Amino acid sequence: MEKIFAKFVKERKREFQIETALWKDGNQICITKRNLYPEGEKHIRQMYDTFLMYQDQNILCPSALKDTVITFEYMDGDTMEARLLHAVQKGKKDIVEAIAAQYETVVNAVCRESEKEAIEKNNRIGYKNMVFDLTFDNLIDRDGYKIIDYEWRFDTPVEKEFVKFRAVYAFIMKYGTVLASLYPQVSDFYQVFGIQAESIERYQEYNEAFIRFVYGEESYQKILQPYKKQTTDLCNPRIVAAMKQAAALDENKKESYEDKIYRELLETVEKHQHLYDDYQKFFRVTDKLKATVPYGYLTSKEFSEEFQTYLYGCYDMIEFYLKQSEEKQKIVDELNVMFTDKQRENEAQAKKYSEDYEILTSEIRRLQEKLDYIQSSKIYRSLLQKKVEERFK
Repeated sequence: MEKIFAKFVKERKREFQIETALWKDGNQICITKRNLYPEGEKHIRQMYDTFLMYQDQNILCPSALKDTVITFEYMDGDTMEARLLHAVQKGKKDIVEAIAAQYETVVNAVCRESEKEAIEKNNRIGYKNMVFDLTFDNLIDRDGYKIIDYEWRFDTPVEKEFVKFRAVYAFIMKYGTVLASLYPQVSDFYQVFGIQAESIERYQEYNEAFIRFVYGEESYQKILQPYKKQTTDLCNPRIVAAMKQAAALDENKKESYEDKIYRELLETVEKHQHLYDDYQKFFRVTDKLKATVPYGYLTSKEFSEEFQTYLYGCYDMIEFYLKQSEEKQKIVDELNVMFTDKQRENEAQAKKYSEDYEILTSEIRRLQEKLDYIQSSKIYRSLLQKKVEERFK
């Protein structure tokens, strides 16, 4: 069996650091996960326990456990994410809603009534032992959607809506600019999946707590937090109204609230101009628009379209850089695999040499003891004396 790809997750806490590898044996392909440190054995075993827990429902990708390595059957097919993105790009809200209904069916399958329980902290209802990471890219259609990765599960109750939020939130982070054309207000997209706008902030806090649990206090989120700036959701009606009001109130001031936002936006565009070939066009169009519409230009359709064009250009360039980075990371991962294999080989050789050395040392010690015994005996001394006399006659 040949290992054709491996990815190491080393940013997490030691007990959650794993290697995911893709193997090929003729026409057969499988995926394995193994812990990188001894304290990660429990994490690997829990994945297999999850499979056994839901095996009768035939909703999880089949797996097998040997020692501390779990092997998954390789599944190909369309992911729910790919189908959802296609529907958004085509502007098909009816298909988006149909996919949301299919997703609800999957989520309900891992919410068992016997595990239903009130959550003490907020007095809401949750489910214990539900598969936690139900993102859309984790679901593949094989005569009904199957969950291909079930790394996370908790024996404490988790809100079903929070699990759904994580999937929707991940999709928005990836395809927010594409989604904006069909759902200008992101809260409407959350609503399609039954997530209320007033719950979003609370679920974001839950998600950050989960990240801290996996990565520790020195997680990427914590490291990046000081560099994050507060942003404004220009699609929020309350923000739009407040912005227009502030622009009117600040009419006699040197710089209005809206102009300040526009200035900061242009500074950001200029700072990242290398990501957009025709960034000067963005300046020309928006400056002309600002001169034509002194107040409220940030909320106009023209500005929104021009800004989306800019974002699409940036997104395409970032995708290019990402692919380049992934190719380099693949080389790094392959070198890591070689290093790990060589390290294991050296450890095995060291163990073998250590065992051989112990055996040899023990044998020498035994022979030395035997020699000491012989030398101490009367017959040995008698024979030695006889040889000396014969030598010097």
